[in-house]
Amino acid sequence: MLASIALLRIRIHCLSPAGLGVALAITLAIYGCLFARRMASVSSARHMFIAHWLIILNLVFLYQLTVKAGLFEIARENLSRLRPGSRVK
Repeated sequence: MLASIALLRIRIHCLSPAGLGVALAITLAIYGCLFARRMASVSSARHMFIAHWLIILNLVFLYQLTVKAGLFEIARENLSRLRPGSRVK
């Protein structure tokens, strides 16, 4: 997956479902029975949901931390220098 990101320039949000598919394929190849398919599908859906919520909670925490420390203004200025016409507010 890292080689795909670096060499093929595939975006991470497009590659994440592909990684999940590869992990499910490997799991189902090793544990090929019907029960394992259902268990693998339910488990992957549950873990994907939990991972997304953890990412969101970490982003909210990081945002609040940068605002309270006064570093958000510095980040906004730096981002506006990269793309002068961007919508960073």
